[in-house]
Parts: sequence; structure tokens; C-alpha cells
Amino acid sequence: MRHGCVVFLGLFFGGCVLEGPTTGLWNRMHPFQGPTGSDVIQLDVAILEGPIADATLNQTLWKLADELELAPEVQSLVVKNGFRVGQIGGIAPQELQTLLTSERTCVYSRRIQLRSGSSRSLVLGPAVSQCQFVLHEPGGERPVDLKKSRYFLSVVPTLTSNSAGGPLEARTQLRFTPEIQTGDEKDSSEVSNNQNQKDETRQLFGHSALRSALSVSRSAERYANLAWDITLAPNDYVLIGARYDQPNTLGWHCFVRTDETTPVQRMLVLRTTRSAPAVEGEVAQNPGWKPASFSQSPSIAAQASGTPAGGSGP
Repeated sequence: MRHGCVVFLGLFFGGCVLEGPTTGLWNRMHPFQGPTGSDVIQLDVAILEGPIADATLNQTLWKLADELELAPEVQSLVVKNGFRVGQIGGIAPQELQTLLTSERTCVYSRRIQLRSGSSRSLVLGPAVSQCQFVLHEPGGERPVDLKKSRYFLSVVPTLTSNSAGGPLEARTQLRFTPEIQTGDEKDSSEVSNNQNQKDETRQLFGHSALRSALSVSRSAERYANLAWDITLAPNDYVLIGARYDQPNTLGWHCFVRTDETTPVQRMLVLRTTRSAPAVEGEVAQNPGWKPASFSQSPSIAAQASGTPAGGSGP
């Protein structure tokens, strides 16, 4: 793993944005009012996409990350079910930055604000007419065959008690649980009609796709036995993808899509940060801790244009 300070290059878009849709990577996003308070955690989420068996998604990025060693019983299930999990700390490597700043490879990005302990289902791709795989569980394995389904990872961020470095150094535990939602989706044309979606892929990862997780017309198969926990320092990255050599598994089907018009492979990238209001609130509750300064991580777009964090370009 690359070590370094946690003064990070930003992942995605600047500003304090709650679930702002991405209709173009360089478009300016309008801020949304999100939850406030010292327990608010900010998640930057992106979906990277490339050709099936892409060397960058299957080899290059994993050489730059620490592939996590989970508890033995959890590690075994995660691997058997075709998931690959890694962590990058310190300054993000150039290879990752390049993928995140490209409209061709970064097909979806969003900043989400959640209260500690709350959950959000992250969509991993478009719906499928049928999903079939072998599920490995503690008691053995069983075939799964579901109709009209969509793959998700549920994430629950929780602030830990490890804050020896003050509010800015508070670590976040992320619990991931694989999930498949089945059933017909509600018509969300009123949402999609308000978005200037430029291509089919962005429509599939648009606002309506994320919101389908909340649709009452869908039911969810949650695989709690496959859940795993990761603890991140502020601005650490976590990578989640497929083990490409295990095609008949849940993880493979979540990220490798041979059924689409153009077959693709995807990877989920997350970064945790604390929003400025959350840190300011926590500092107010801890008057003995006085940071020299606090600023939001600058976005990649801002860095590319030479705009300083919190400032305006020339």
C-alpha cells in the first residue's frame, strides 16, 4: 500500500453535495441540503468501467492496493463468492486518478451524506432479466435463480471511537452486504425527463436507478452471511470488484456483465470524508481540540482546472 499523509487529492466533485446526479463529469453540480450534525459521514462513490478482462481493473489497480485480510471465516466466503476487496491509503495513485477523471471510464459518481449507522444500497449496474449463480454460505452452497433483478451493495458507515487525533482523524467502519433487488421498477420518467442523460450507460446509473432501491414494488434478497467490515481513515479509498477467474459466483455477476449490448466489467470505488459542518460541530463539542485549519478535499475537476479548494478559478 502507498503510505502518505491524508491531505488528499479529491475523488469526484467539489462542494457539499447530497446525491447530486452526474450528467457529465465536468458539469458543475448544484448543492443539495443534506443531514447535519457531528455524526454525518460523507461517502464519495464511483463506478469504473472497462472491457471484460481489462488489465487495469483486474491487475494494475490491485497491485497498488492492499487486498484486505478479513476475519478468516469472512475472508473465505468473500473469496468463494467472487468478490475482491482492497484499500488504498495516502495519496491516490495516478492510475486511479486517471480512471476517475475520464468520462469514458468513470460512468457514475456521486457524493452521499449519511448519518453514522444508517444504510444505503449502491446500485452496481442495470437490471437483468435473470441472474443465476452458485451462492457459497457457511453451511455449504446452493444455486440461486432470480428473475428481473438488479445487483446492489448495501453500505452502513459507522464512526468509530478511535479519535485520538481529534475529529479530523476519526475513522469510519463500513459494513458491506451484497443484495439483489427483484421485481418490476416503478415508472420514474418524471425524474429521468429532468436529466440531460447523454448515453445509455449514464441513464442506467442515473438518479432513478439509485432511487429504485427505495421502490416498494421491489423486494430484496440480502446475503447477511456474506457481509464484511472495513475500517478507513479519512480520505482512504476502498476498491471492490470481481475475481475474474470465478465466473459462476455472485461477485462475478455483480461486476462482469456479458449480457449488455457491449459487454463490460465494472469496479466500485469509495472514499470516506467528514463534511465541514460535521467537523465544525464536533470541534464545538470538544473545545480542547483546536485544529489549525480545516478545508474540504478539492475535487479532481477543480485541480485539473487549477482552481484551489473553496476558491474560484481565474
